[in-house]
Amino acid sequence: GSGFDHENLNMNPPEDPRNKRRRGYALIHAFADEIQFEKEGSRVIVFVAVPAEMTLELKKEDDWVVITPSSDLTARNADKLRMLLTEQIDEGVLKVRFDLRHVNIIDSISLSVLISFVKMMETKSGSARPEIVQVNERIRVLFNVMRLNRIFTIKSGVPDTSR
Repeated sequence: GSGFDHENLNMNPPEDPRNKRRRGYALIHAFADEIQFEKEGSRVIVFVAVPAEMTLELKKEDDWVVITPSSDLTARNADKLRMLLTEQIDEGVLKVRFDLRHVNIIDSISLSVLISFVKMMETKSGSARPEIVQVNERIRVLFNVMRLNRIFTIKSGVPDTSR
């Protein structure tokens, strides 16, 4: 078609949510990362980011199991983390190092998973002190403020594997 006046388009949802008209662009605006109008509004291009699936890399370094998440630790992927950590306990792993180089955010759900993991390790082995390495300053401060530095050894740099 010839398009429409997109510069004066109202992107607010209708006052009555049951109204089936005039809500399309409001919905697009709410969920899109970017909206572009071309040719006097005859073409609309919408960009929506799809987050990548978080993975957990697991490798052995000497007698340590190193777990490296590929992105943030949030409620969205807490079950995946919980399952992996439970497997480590079932396999009798006693030394765990979390490499958080790719993590910018840890939410309360994932923190509870990590704390539960330490408690389960303590129950199984009598002691546990997982390491956190390659952690950014914001997360390090979070761990210190929450006094999680009492149950985790927190290291900023690359771990010393010479021990």
